[in-house]
Amino acid sequence: MSNKRGVSSLFIVLAVLCLFLNSDRAWADNAQTVAIFPFEVLAQEDVAFLGKGLTRMVCSRVGDTDRIQVQCRRKPFKDYSIEINPEVLKTLNTTEAFSGVDYIVKGSLTVMGATVSTDAELIDLNTGRVVCYFHESGSSQSDIVRHAAVISEKVKAVVQGGPVPASQPETFGLKGVSLPQNDVQKDAVTLPSKNLSQPPIATPVAMDEVFRSRTFNTRFSGLASGDVDGDGRADLVFMEEHAISLFSLKGGTLVKKGAFKGKRYNAFKAVDVADVNGNGKAEIFVTCVDRKAGVRSLVLEWNQGALQTVVADSDWYFRVVDLDGRKRLVGQHGGYSDLFSGGVYFLAWDGSGYGKSDAVALPGDVDLFSFVKGDLLGTGSEQTLWLDGAGKLTLTRSTGQNQWASASSFGSTPLFLGEKDGQDLQDQERHYINSRMAVADLDQDGRNEAIVVHNRDLSKGFLDRFRKFTAGSIKCLAWNASGMKTVWETAQVSGCITDWALEDLDNDGRAELIYCIGLDKGTLLNKKQTVVVVKKL
Repeated sequence: MSNKRGVSSLFIVLAVLCLFLNSDRAWADNAQTVAIFPFEVLAQEDVAFLGKGLTRMVCSRVGDTDRIQVQCRRKPFKDYSIEINPEVLKTLNTTEAFSGVDYIVKGSLTVMGATVSTDAELIDLNTGRVVCYFHESGSSQSDIVRHAAVISEKVKAVVQGGPVPASQPETFGLKGVSLPQNDVQKDAVTLPSKNLSQPPIATPVAMDEVFRSRTFNTRFSGLASGDVDGDGRADLVFMEEHAISLFSLKGGTLVKKGAFKGKRYNAFKAVDVADVNGNGKAEIFVTCVDRKAGVRSLVLEWNQGALQTVVADSDWYFRVVDLDGRKRLVGQHGGYSDLFSGGVYFLAWDGSGYGKSDAVALPGDVDLFSFVKGDLLGTGSEQTLWLDGAGKLTLTRSTGQNQWASASSFGSTPLFLGEKDGQDLQDQERHYINSRMAVADLDQDGRNEAIVVHNRDLSKGFLDRFRKFTAGSIKCLAWNASGMKTVWETAQVSGCITDWALEDLDNDGRAELIYCIGLDKGTLLNKKQTVVVVKKL
């Protein structure tokens, strides 16, 4: 009897063991394969060891579960010369180098003095899409260990189909939090009467500065605002030469939500935001040119917690203009021999892309970056306010009659079109992009004002291939009997205003003026810097 019991117990042990072995084999068969590539190190000094350490930590921590098989690659991802777009990425696992790979992890580590910043992305090769972004920053190199832990846990959570672990968001308000009411900085400005028959009567008004960011060691050359993620609150979109960043302003702090990195051989020239396809989430329209000055624009949209490309390599230059309180998308084709081909058109979503509808009536050769429309004369009809190549303003009636022109230049931006690789400066057709403008009734008195940027150019617009800005401000102009006069002006800043937006960020019914101040420090590492300012109108 005891022998039978012993045999039965043995069978039970063997059965349980087989069950575990089969279970382990099943997990192994269903395991997801993640290829982790060396993190690129961006630093002034040779600190490559930090990138190696970060990569090894991520590899070991992601691979500490039987549900994930890790390939810790030695060759950097960029050395494969793979184009980052869904159609290319989703076919990678059919190639020998990526056979059986389900996900890719690639990223960079930026070291500036004691500050470290880690950026990474998780790409699903089955869909060709980035399914998760990672942005972590710290004040010392020891923070890299925490970055590795955060990235590893998020990768494991996404790959295994679970919820993404919450982490402390990246913030940029450490030196720019909301100011106490008694410490609010104000711009001293004047408000003249807008009565056509009366001279300006100065009345003091002020704008409250509610936020000023720390100094970013990069140039935000573009800024746009709108509800990108569909949560009912406006977001801020910042453009660098090869990158787009999405932020929200919460509790006096800029919180980074996501980012998109473009191709290094293409350059971003303008960014705009508007919900043109009507799905409740504003698209991000990025005007982009290649090394031969060809137009390669793209459209991004927030989807599944990341910015994803919905249109790529478009030959439209994009701009969003506010007409009668409604954001309208306009476009102009890039040309072969000339920078622009044809006129400016309103663009509309056609179900698969953005096609042209009606032409926009503009005087002369005005391009899409140089105009705004609205009733500034109080006649009940629409006029066009536009900037010429030298930065001078002109107000033109719908009949084509020029009503007013400025005597001096309002400047432009540091961005220009027409640059080609390998071409000498004297052979380049540099077309500087003019600053954004808007028409709105800011003081709710029934009469519109114009908001324009005044960047002081050292050459005063007389040199076609040279811009050097020494100071900048934002002006509000209104019509009176003698022309467009300054209603108010922000304090002048050293450098220039690279871009600006007008948006109700906190949904209190009052608009905020948001603008980026571009600073050129002249040092090799931190030559271009940016400060973001928000003022309550």
